[in-house]
Amino acid sequence: MNLAVLYILLTAAPGHGEEPTIILGDDDLKQMVRDLGAETFQEREKASDELRKAGAASSPFLIEATRSKDPEVRARAESLLRSLAQILMADLISAQPDQAYSQLKKMGPIAFPILEGFAEFDEPRVHYMVARLFAAHDTTASLDYLVRVVRFSDGLARQFALEELAHRKAIEHLLLCVEDGGTEDIQEKAAAHLIEIADKSILPRLWKHLDNRENEGRALVLRIIIALDPQTSEDKLLPFLEAGDESLSVSNEVITHLGFIGGEKTEKQLIRMLNEMNPLTIATTSLALRRFGYAELDAILSKKLFSNESRERRAALSAMSALRLTSAIDAISELLYDPDRNTRFGAISALAGMRTTVVIPTLVPLLADADPDIRTETVMAIRRIGGTSPIAQLALVPGIPRLIKNQTALPWCIHLVRTFLKEKTEQAVADEAVALIYKHNLIKHSDPAYRDLAAIVLYRNGQGVAEKYLIKALENDDEFIRLAVAKHLGPMGDPDAIPALIEAIDDEIMLVQRAVIYALGSLDAKQACPKIRRLMLDETAWPEVRKIAATSLATMLYEPAFTDFGHLSRDKDLEVRIGAGSALATLGNITCIPTFISIMKEGNAHQRRVAQMLLQQYTHRSFGFNATDDKVSRDAAMERWDAWWEKYANE
Repeated sequence: MNLAVLYILLTAAPGHGEEPTIILGDDDLKQMVRDLGAETFQEREKASDELRKAGAASSPFLIEATRSKDPEVRARAESLLRSLAQILMADLISAQPDQAYSQLKKMGPIAFPILEGFAEFDEPRVHYMVARLFAAHDTTASLDYLVRVVRFSDGLARQFALEELAHRKAIEHLLLCVEDGGTEDIQEKAAAHLIEIADKSILPRLWKHLDNRENEGRALVLRIIIALDPQTSEDKLLPFLEAGDESLSVSNEVITHLGFIGGEKTEKQLIRMLNEMNPLTIATTSLALRRFGYAELDAILSKKLFSNESRERRAALSAMSALRLTSAIDAISELLYDPDRNTRFGAISALAGMRTTVVIPTLVPLLADADPDIRTETVMAIRRIGGTSPIAQLALVPGIPRLIKNQTALPWCIHLVRTFLKEKTEQAVADEAVALIYKHNLIKHSDPAYRDLAAIVLYRNGQGVAEKYLIKALENDDEFIRLAVAKHLGPMGDPDAIPALIEAIDDEIMLVQRAVIYALGSLDAKQACPKIRRLMLDETAWPEVRKIAATSLATMLYEPAFTDFGHLSRDKDLEVRIGAGSALATLGNITCIPTFISIMKEGNAHQRRVAQMLLQQYTHRSFGFNATDDKVSRDAAMERWDAWWEKYANE
């Protein structure tokens, strides 16, 4: 047998009125394909039926038959492949979908109408695989299918599809995503890509879309117009602030731009809007007026902070948060106990928006508030502020927000808050949390959630006793706990964690899987390398997992993977490319340079920044490239990079 897998046509044993087993090889399958164009209808039908039974073994020959000069052979081959694709599509949801994926990739556009049904599957990984299958064929037909992924998928699949549309500069398809991209974040990313492409020929269409107030995505369309034509005048934009246009998002876009270019008429309009104290436009209005140097801005907001109307108080809080008006922290703190519940939420959010740990002591007492939602909002605010504050570190422990919101944990919160009020130090709270864990022996609690959370808190507070419990916590049902544990096991440096980490490589949660592989690389767990390499080469695996697999294998100097990095540096997914480039750089291979250059040209802002940083570390050059610069500046820098690399590579 050559290409074909052995296929059992008849399975019953002879002697029971049934025919013996027949095994088909390549020659048999080729003949069946030829028979698709046989003279009689009966022969053609028989060949179709036998090829249908042969399943995936027949696909290479059927794919070849789609290029036949005989229209009958082509039509039957395409029909059979579509039937096979239906079966393979269902196989994508299996634990090992790589064979089905490989077959579907070979089928190409023939399978597209079947793959279009990806939305019926709840499994995000299937959506990502389908997006890659569409992107594998650089044809016009695949663009419409990629738009479908953007609209009807979620997570990494839709982001990958959108990046592919941007890479191909599919302007019309990106516009469709702006107008109807499924979610606001995706519509914003599509708009950002159109701004990057910078094709001004689409401006008339954009203005036409903007004039129809029934259209979706008008604010983003306006953002693109302003980016492509920065000279858009004050007179063109001010009408959008009139009462007739009810789109607040459009108003905010207009206000933001006018804050940079507007004149006297704009300032008067913004002052009128400030006095209206609309909570939904107040932040952008205040920022614009600050750019104008409006002297009375802070005084007006401070006065409105104690207005009799709760709506105005909340609006003032939003503005102060946007302005990061730290001078108002004391005044805002008074509203933490306002009779209006929404004002309290606004005050908590405003303090979090200041992004300074100075406000954490002010927020701590609210961790013991009688309102569970206030407690949750408070702990999330502390998490948002972050920093090295002991209380901020406690708030970052997985599951802590749920515990604090849970009424049964309220006595624990009250105890910690009383400790804080008494001792006046955050460290006292952290020390008391550790003391409570030891006092109630939570490290050996029967409930794994309490036990494993206790281990994380103890470890983060320098208690070495927790290390052996962390390894066991990798088995917790809570994905957030598993993630936190996996992140700690690498830095912990304990080789006893390696067997448990190897078991966890196949975790169903991408972030956990990624953290596990990183930990194994940190621990130089060479026994895990073959398994990690298989994941790295598996196109059906998550790109973030493949990226970290590449860097971990390079860190561990796993030679069998060295030849793979060059191949992966041309992967459709830019995250995989970043991993391959990082691996090549770790090995001192100069082919990492063109890899990073390609990412700086094609990637989004974050990917460009990563590639820029890695390339600068490797070459000690920058040529004036800045990932956040406008496209014209970046293109000029990239021309210098290209010229340097061409000369350097030739030398």
